[in-house]
Amino acid sequence: MKKSILKASLFMLITASVLMSCSKDDDHTKPSDSRTVKYEITGNATGTFDVTYISASGAGANEAPTSIPWSKEIVIQNGVAGIIINSAVIGATV
Repeated sequence: MKKSILKASLFMLITASVLMSCSKDDDHTKPSDSRTVKYEITGNATGTFDVTYISASGAGANEAPTSIPWSKEIVIQNGVAGIIINSAVIGATV
C-alpha cells in the first residue's frame, strides 16, 4: 500500500513539474524598432578631414572633423536598408 501511495505521489509530482515547465512564456519582447550605430575613424594622420555617412533619417550627412580619432553615434530605424561611411584626408601627414 505504501509503495502505491509513493508511486502515485511521485507521478503527480512529475506531472505537475512537466505541466509547469510547459507553460507559455510571458516574456514576449517585441524586437526593437531601432538600433544604435557608431561610426569611428582612428589613426595618426593629420590634415583636412571630410566624413560622409548615413544619418539617423537614412539621408547622407557630411562633417569636417578637425582631428582624429573621430566618432559619431546615431540611432537609426530598422527600415534603413544600409549604412555607409566614407572618409578622406587632404594634405595628410603621418
